[in-house]
Amino acid sequence: MARAILTLERQRRRNATFERWPTMQVSVDRDRCCSSGMCVLNAPDDFEQDDRDGLVRLRQTAFRNERSADLRLAAELCPSGAILITEDDNPAAA
Repeated sequence: MARAILTLERQRRRNATFERWPTMQVSVDRDRCCSSGMCVLNAPDDFEQDDRDGLVRLRQTAFRNERSADLRLAAELCPSGAILITEDDNPAAA
């Protein structure tokens, strides 16, 4: 029981720290994806391609702005425009 409480407390602290940082929300329209793989080549820690159909998948949806350069490049190079980035400079105000 104590171990579970300690784990939950660590997770709460980690989430609270993450919420203070400016974040980016990234979404992918899999219907628009043409499987070019440009996103995976430019941001392999953030995107992956489905083994079955080759369509892009996000590894997560919220990113710290320190990842913004790779994510923006992936969105700009996407030939189908399937990657949408929304930035939140002040998440505490939301």
